Amino acid sequence: MSQFTFVNSGNVSTDLDDGTIYSVVTVNGKGLTPVNVKSERRFGRAGGVIRAASIPERVVALSILVQGTSETTLQTRLDTLVSRLAGSFGRETQREGVLQHTTSGGSARYLRAIAVAGLEENRVQRVGKHSMILPVQFFAAHSNWYDPSQQSSAGTIGDAGSLEFPYSYPMDFGLGSPSVSFTVTNAGSAETESLEWQVAGPSTGTQLHNSTVNRAVRFDDLIVPEGLTLKVRMGWQPDGVETFQAFLDDDAGGETNVLGELTSNSRRFWLEPSTNNLYAVQSNEDATVHTIKWYNEFLGV
Repeated sequence: MSQFTFVNSGNVSTDLDDGTIYSVVTVNGKGLTPVNVKSERRFGRAGGVIRAASIPERVVALSILVQGTSETTLQTRLDTLVSRLAGSFGRETQREGVLQHTTSGGSARYLRAIAVAGLEENRVQRVGKHSMILPVQFFAAHSNWYDPSQQSSAGTIGDAGSLEFPYSYPMDFGLGSPSVSFTVTNAGSAETESLEWQVAGPSTGTQLHNSTVNRAVRFDDLIVPEGLTLKVRMGWQPDGVETFQAFLDDDAGGETNVLGELTSNSRRFWLEPSTNNLYAVQSNEDATVHTIKWYNEFLGV
């Protein structure tokens, strides 16, 4: 089973670990990245106080053994590898590909990345009669690995399982509003922002709250007609885009931007690792399905 595959921005896939042409010899940078910490020293006292901490970008370094049956095949295979890795570069911008990793347990973990070093001729190391090692570095602006299988959870307002909104919830929805609660489990080791919330109309004044992080996205005055679906995307997405979008989808490719209808006190949220408690609320009593979709993310593999 291959451990590493790279799919460049042109959707060309290269098995970096087939054991015959290419083999990954060493790997560095796939685990937890060093945390950046900002601290303030305390004068006259030992140590200091941590003011901020963040996880920086990731660099994964692979030493790839390239093997040929002759000098000609070796050079051809080396040229092919360099060309495919360099395929991350576009005419006007550097475009990310996807570094795919299969864990020892057989799980797939993906990382959006671009090859940034190791493709230079003077860095290739001769290690045998017809073999060389190419030390390649991949840069990932979004440092988390992610499971490519999209997860989802849903609840329906207006069916037998819907609830009157719990009075103990700390935000003000208006008691008695039709609502439904559902639990979302982020099975990753990192917070995930790769969320999409869908509301299949009819729905009026729809809201989605994550009580675990005490945040909500609200469209208090928006009407979602029957036959249309409100789709809200927030945070980093697996296509590499950091976004906050809201639009009505007619399921035939037509989209109407409704981000301007967002209620001013909305705060987009994320999913904490483990269990998150979500509540969907609307002002009408029609049967309406609320769906949350996400990708589990991981601090390392």
